Amino acid sequence: MNKNLSIKFSLIRGLLLTLLLNLSLGLSAQQYLGDNMGSHVATKDLKMNAKNIVNAAGLVIGSASFTNPNVILDINSLSKVMVIPRITNIATLTGTIDNGSMAYDVASNKFYIRENNAWSSFGDFSLASGQVMLGNASNRAIAVALSGDVTVSPLGVTSIGEKKVTVAKLATTGAADANKVFGTNVSTGDPELISRTDLAIPKYTQSERNALTNISTNYLIFNTTSRELQIYDAALPGWVALGSAPLSNLPTVSTIQPGPAIDPEQMDIKGNVSSDGGYAVTSRGIAYNFSTNPTLSNFTITSSTQGNGEYTVTLPNLTSNTNYYAKAYATNAIGTTYGNEIVFKTASATLPIVTTVISTTNITNMGATSGGSVTSGRGAEVTAKGVVVGTSENPTLESKFKIFPDVAGLGTFISNIGSLNASTEYHIRAYAGNSVGTV
Repeated sequence: MNKNLSIKFSLIRGLLLTLLLNLSLGLSAQQYLGDNMGSHVATKDLKMNAKNIVNAAGLVIGSASFTNPNVILDINSLSKVMVIPRITNIATLTGTIDNGSMAYDVASNKFYIRENNAWSSFGDFSLASGQVMLGNASNRAIAVALSGDVTVSPLGVTSIGEKKVTVAKLATTGAADANKVFGTNVSTGDPELISRTDLAIPKYTQSERNALTNISTNYLIFNTTSRELQIYDAALPGWVALGSAPLSNLPTVSTIQPGPAIDPEQMDIKGNVSSDGGYAVTSRGIAYNFSTNPTLSNFTITSSTQGNGEYTVTLPNLTSNTNYYAKAYATNAIGTTYGNEIVFKTASATLPIVTTVISTTNITNMGATSGGSVTSGRGAEVTAKGVVVGTSENPTLESKFKIFPDVAGLGTFISNIGSLNASTEYHIRAYAGNSVGTV
């Protein structure tokens, strides 16, 4: 063989071997899916149409990279959806199923998730007529029927269905009845069923109502005299009829300021009814007290006269040198109203009032019986009373005879007089003393 030809053949063979070696090396760096060559281990990213589908971060579909290293699947699509496994009947699944598995049951049209090795439905929030949404024992939203599962009556929940709805029940006494309503037991304060005919408010005659004391605002009664519902309004203060007469139908009354007091134990106060409000004034008088805003619940003196016009009442048994507050009042069928408030002060205490009213009896040559009456202490306590006896007119405590039947107090007393001289004329006077002096 020609030497030159031999050299050329060698070069061609070397080039072919080099090409085959390069091809062999290139193929060893690539793997093909579905080549029936068995299991493969990729040393680089697997590529499909220039998209990463498997790499060290996990599985990626439709994205070349991950922004969150904890994400194993990232679906980024505005026009595609993902279909999860669809099961004909979730109850037929057997074997070990990992918690967190999710499937769609085509028989019940519900989504299920595996929790605590059991299937729980979620996402079924459709409600039929007569159903409400409640939470079950697994804290899942479920629909329950108002009829059957939960039955409500005027006495509360009377039956509870299998959904175990718990509702506080109103404990009552008495059997349910169409003619009964809820009331309150006055002894225990508990609700009870009472007859509709028992549902009544307190009933008072006009005089019984006027005798009420310590009346609370909004106290409601039925006035059997005027045949009206009436409520107590402390702003007046007074009784106001409901639904029948306006406030203008109440009487109009004023209190007249008295002059200076001259008596330590009593005071005359005047009132004036200028309008009866269209209903006859059946009672009028003066309410008074030691503090401001007196009402019928305090001290009252009723006038002996009724109707319109001016009237005067005497307030008795007062304390001397003391301030009192007083208001005139007038009452008709609608209610009671008060006049303006006045303040007066009683006079200071003076000498008592005493009279010699007991005729002298049992006269002997050595003694006799007499006495007197103390009708007022005039603002101070009577500390002594009795008779004085002398042989001249108008005897005093300095006279020879002083008789003390009692040491104190008001009222009539009897004195037995002794140690008298026979055939002698005597003069007798009753006396009484208080902190001011003796009279």
